[in-house]
Amino acid sequence: MTRSLEATLKDFLTFFMEGQPTDFIASELLVSSEIIGHMNPSSKFAKAIHAAEVSFPKQGFSWWEPPSDLRAIVDAVRYEVSRSRSTEEAMQTLYDLISEDSPAFLSHVRLH
Repeated sequence: MTRSLEATLKDFLTFFMEGQPTDFIASELLVSSEIIGHMNPSSKFAKAIHAAEVSFPKQGFSWWEPPSDLRAIVDAVRYEVSRSRSTEEAMQTLYDLISEDSPAFLSHVRLH
């Protein structure tokens, strides 16, 4: 894991631990070049990201509600992070999200 990816994942871990809204986290995932650049292109997460990109505002700021697939993934990650017994375990959850095809904690998430 590169230092920049690790720093990005720590930022997202902070978002989850602070209880930031799902919409905010989803939009930040979409604009993070570190996340997009390191995600496994065949993963559930990548498919949800690509589907969400279609509806994301390209210019300016406007309120955006993520599609249900991405919302379900963010909520599943939030739950898994909240169950983590350590920061390292929570960081591994975030790394698994972007690197694995279908991490175990996403097994119940069905993409539409």
